[in-house]
Amino acid sequence: ECSGILYTGDYNPYGTVTAGIAKPQDCDTLIIESTYGKPDQTLPDRNEVLRDLQAWIEVTSSNGGGIVGAYSLGKAQEVIATANNAGVVPAVSEIVASVSDIYKKYDVALEYVPYAELNENEKENPGLLVTSTTATSGRRPDPAVQNLRSKGAKVARVSGWCAFADWALRGVDAGFPISDHSDFGGTMKFIEECNPKQVYTVHGSTKELAKQVEKQLGIKAKPLPKYGEVSIESFT
Repeated sequence: ECSGILYTGDYNPYGTVTAGIAKPQDCDTLIIESTYGKPDQTLPDRNEVLRDLQAWIEVTSSNGGGIVGAYSLGKAQEVIATANNAGVVPAVSEIVASVSDIYKKYDVALEYVPYAELNENEKENPGLLVTSTTATSGRRPDPAVQNLRSKGAKVARVSGWCAFADWALRGVDAGFPISDHSDFGGTMKFIEECNPKQVYTVHGSTKELAKQVEKQLGIKAKPLPKYGEVSIESFT
């Protein structure tokens, strides 16, 4: 008989270019994130989107330049690996470089050049710049991004939210819905394969996911309050 508690945190049951696959484990109690916890939140085929991103990189890096905004941990490294597959060694922002250096320390093959180490001519046209999501959002204007955009560089955002939310596409020329989270279908499959007696949902569409777990899987499920509001009574 299975026993114990499994807490997923952010997880991806599909695997990524730079990370492995989150595998289900038998448990009595499953505490699972609910980022994409609604039935209509289904992401397109990951490999197809990666091929589209690679094609975009190939075209823009040699035609006026491209800028890709992505989360500095996880997503940015996947963009770098995709660029490398296209034969492109991108320039990267300071935060992306510092995180990527850790990946390289643990033998993840990534080729990139910190933007700050380019000479002045190279900074004017690095081909491809991989930077943080906030640097391309307009909320925190980034001088390098502003300069390259003024010279005609195209901007893309890599986020699962590009498939579901208009705000994810504001201020960019292209969006690629790649996520480090599982979509709804993957989440339901993961829960079923963990075979828990009780599910608690956190972070995201917690109420909707709990409802669907009970409706579709017949497993007891309960949404937990937001961070800072959880007490022992939340689990009873």
